[in-house]
Amino acid sequence: MLLGEIWAFSAGRMAAGYVLGGTLTAVGLLVGTTDICIPSMIYRRIFGPPTPRPAAAAAAVERSRGR
Repeated sequence: MLLGEIWAFSAGRMAAGYVLGGTLTAVGLLVGTTDICIPSMIYRRIFGPPTPRPAAAAAAVERSRGR
């Protein structure tokens, strides 16, 4: 999206550049204030939720973190 914004401004397409820039700013504010990540939601929609790890592997990770 940022590359599209750069291209739009460099090509003289000011309206498209401002629309892309505003959208990018809005998405950043959304993530920063509500912790909602749109790319993550799209990824989950395409590939489904992650598979849970087995309990033994999860416990080993917790032990390695010192918890």
